[in-house]
Amino acid sequence: MKIDSIYQSAVYGIERGLQRMRESANGIARAGTTDKSADAADIAGDMVEIKQAGLDIQANLKVLKTEDEILGNLFDEQA
Repeated sequence: MKIDSIYQSAVYGIERGLQRMRESANGIARAGTTDKSADAADIAGDMVEIKQAGLDIQANLKVLKTEDEILGNLFDEQA
């Protein structure tokens, strides 16, 4: 696997996680306003989704950090 594909995959995962967070946050914000169909289960589900998206983002950030360390080690060995 190429380094650039690892980077692209991790960045895409972060973007996807942030999008999921935004969608869930919007769902929570709409609760109790004009959309009276939102109930406690919907809010709880959105809160769980935010937590899961946060964990996905953290995992992808660790991939980026590892990729950065690998590249650093490769450059150190070449020097």
